[in-house]
Amino acid sequence: MALFKRFFYRKPPDRLFEISERVYVFDCCFSTDVLEEDEYKVYMGGIVAELQDYYPDSSFMVFNFREGDRRTRISDILSQYDMTIMQYPRQYGGCPVLPLEMIHHFLRSSESWLSLADQQNVLLMHCEMGAWPVLAFMLAALLLFRKEYSGEQKTLEMVYKQAPRELRLLTPFNPQPSQLRYLQYISRRNLGSDWSPSDTPLTLDHIKLKSLPLFGEKGCRPVIRIYGQDSSSTTANKGSKLLFTSSKTEEQDRYYQSEECELVEIDIHHCVQGDVVLECAHLDHVSQERIFRVMFHTTFVRNGVLILNHDEVDIIWDARDLIPKNFRAEVCFSNVDELPSMITTHEEYFEVEELFSRKNLAGVISNQEEEDSAGKKLSRKESDELEVGLDGVANQSPQSPPPPPPPPPQSPPPHPPATYAAPFPQIMGPFLKEFEHLKIQLEDIKSATDNFGVNKLIGSGGFGRVYRGEVSHSNGKSMCAFKRLDPKYGQGEPEFLKEIMMLSDYKHANLISLLGYCDEGGEKILVYEYASNGSLDRHLSSNLLTWGQRIKICVDAARGLSFLHDDKGTKQRVLHRDIKSANILLDDNWNAKVSDMGLSRLGPANQRHTVVITRSIVGTPGYCDPQYLNSFTLSKESDVYSFGVVLFEVLCGKLCFNNSNGQVDVLVPMWKKAYKQKRLHEIVFQGLTRPMDSTSLETFSCIAFQCLHKSREERPKMADVVEKLETALEFEFRSEAAI
Repeated sequence: MALFKRFFYRKPPDRLFEISERVYVFDCCFSTDVLEEDEYKVYMGGIVAELQDYYPDSSFMVFNFREGDRRTRISDILSQYDMTIMQYPRQYGGCPVLPLEMIHHFLRSSESWLSLADQQNVLLMHCEMGAWPVLAFMLAALLLFRKEYSGEQKTLEMVYKQAPRELRLLTPFNPQPSQLRYLQYISRRNLGSDWSPSDTPLTLDHIKLKSLPLFGEKGCRPVIRIYGQDSSSTTANKGSKLLFTSSKTEEQDRYYQSEECELVEIDIHHCVQGDVVLECAHLDHVSQERIFRVMFHTTFVRNGVLILNHDEVDIIWDARDLIPKNFRAEVCFSNVDELPSMITTHEEYFEVEELFSRKNLAGVISNQEEEDSAGKKLSRKESDELEVGLDGVANQSPQSPPPPPPPPPQSPPPHPPATYAAPFPQIMGPFLKEFEHLKIQLEDIKSATDNFGVNKLIGSGGFGRVYRGEVSHSNGKSMCAFKRLDPKYGQGEPEFLKEIMMLSDYKHANLISLLGYCDEGGEKILVYEYASNGSLDRHLSSNLLTWGQRIKICVDAARGLSFLHDDKGTKQRVLHRDIKSANILLDDNWNAKVSDMGLSRLGPANQRHTVVITRSIVGTPGYCDPQYLNSFTLSKESDVYSFGVVLFEVLCGKLCFNNSNGQVDVLVPMWKKAYKQKRLHEIVFQGLTRPMDSTSLETFSCIAFQCLHKSREERPKMADVVEKLETALEFEFRSEAAI
């Protein structure tokens, strides 16, 4: 075959470099010389004439890589010859790699153009001065995509060798590590015609840097900058913009001494989506020294972390020896592969009926009940959930145990009866009138969140995505968090209404405050006080929190949960049902507040026990009470168990589960075993800057273990948990004061 090609090979037109069949590059792209205006016209005119002679019946399309959106010389000249010209940018966030969607468009357009039946279309590639690195990358991508070459690194190096080395040095960084990463996306991820990126944003939580380079005697002052898509751009090819810089964070803007540079952790807590450029530089009072850069796409982040070694980051050409060979960067994300709350919609309607009956709106429902086909009305007793108040053994006869739980459903439950599903719109109107003073206009929320722009996105959960922004509400004007209902995340109108009722009736310093809501234009949005330090799960592995701060956070959360479980008083007892570190929020001063009441259940107060019998399990795997999972009976002790899991997470500095290769490994049994075998030192978080007080650790771990007791009767009340945690905190404070 090779001999056949040699005999029938035709020399390509002059001043064109043949990459593959009917794919050419203008040879001016391989030179550092810039042609004058007249020279350039003659140069292009000669190429066009020879092409038309060489391919008399062909059409021509030109891909040009340029800087900015200005009109180019090549478009002015070649448009006169009825050639199609496609313009692409030469960089994204300073990196000579294009966004993945743009690469996908380029590859599909090229393939379609070259594959048209009965035509011999020709593809021409051109770049403006300084754009050779991105042209080389796109040529390698095309060759791999069309399977004309294999091996990402070999293909990229082959293309680069066609031009003098001086053209590579037009970019300050060696871009090949990031380019290779994107070539792997293309060749290994099957970037076919049906490919589409994930629209789920991620929270870039923090970055860990191992073996940072040293600059002078002071060590290193690393500054992290993050670039992402500019959603406000009005151009067809949206560019990038600076999304975050750690230099604005006073806590992070400091020098690290040489011994500290062995491991540096920088908090970021910023939402990213799609193509991201992360750059690290050393900043002193006079100038900056760039350390490394990396470009990646969030669709391909796996297991919440992107790990990069010395050879996988872009480094300044003349500074390769400055970076230690054992350098390592770990870019850590939260809410990646997060375990979803277990929510089943058939249960929601009965909870809403209960919700409204407690608000004296049961009449609205009862007036709208319909008879079933047998002519019998569905009554409250036929609900799929039964709430039992137990005083001593039971409120029934002493010989009668609580009704046994129904068996777990073997198939998806049927849709809820129309009796409860139908009245939703009619119910919401009279219910929300009571909270009219909390209503916030949709227009104001859109203005505060840049129309729900990705730059205002701070996370997502079972209710939907969460945004931040400043808005006026009944208590004044402040920074707020906006939870925008999206049923595909699992929750719906029942949780929307329940949050409004719960947080309006139950107020405590350690419960997140509801500031308003919006029910307008098909949108359902809850407005909360803004917890600037995010959720506890993001800080579990941070060495910035001392042991004392960790205990204080747990004390706060325990106080909030104890308030909901209150054994005395006139209010109904609240069973939260979804206690986890992601639902404990932290304000500016690291005060903890329990949040996300949408799955909670009400029970009678002034009772020794409150039991709810359910048909389905609601909560988050790993945190759920095993007795609840096995018996479908829920109690306040179920919340105590979940809180015990959170305490161990704080103690161990990690989430209670590992999620890899689609398998979920729950760590709680291992933690309990280590405690019982007095091997606590093997699981305790090692990243604290100073050792824990031994008595404080013993008190904390003991109450955490008691919360996880297999028997509900042996688990402590939340009031007792608060007391023990306060004792652990006091021991730690005494130890710190003695130093």
